[in-house]
Amino acid sequence: MGISLSLGDLSFTEAEGGMLLSFAPTFDIVGQIVSWNLDQLEASKCVERIAGLKLISYCGYLERKARKKIEENMKKIQNVKLPAVMAKLEEKLKMKIGKTVSVFMPVEFTG
Repeated sequence: MGISLSLGDLSFTEAEGGMLLSFAPTFDIVGQIVSWNLDQLEASKCVERIAGLKLISYCGYLERKARKKIEENMKKIQNVKLPAVMAKLEEKLKMKIGKTVSVFMPVEFTG
């Protein structure tokens, strides 16, 4: 699990005694599933019957396809939606995510 930081609307503005840096930060929490017990994956409503007799069942086929797709997608890194973690991050940063932040950078020339 990690945090991806992006800075948008980046601008430098000349101000008295220095420069004003403004930007709008956005954060995404990204993660990857490390393990998932797929033994209990069961398909249902996948039996065709005629006159009460079982004609064909494709449950096993569906379960194998689902397991394969889940295993493929577990390898991908994905955005994670965790509102409580995002709120805590906002609190720590003392700002709302997506709001513009301005930082004054004094410029001193000595000579």
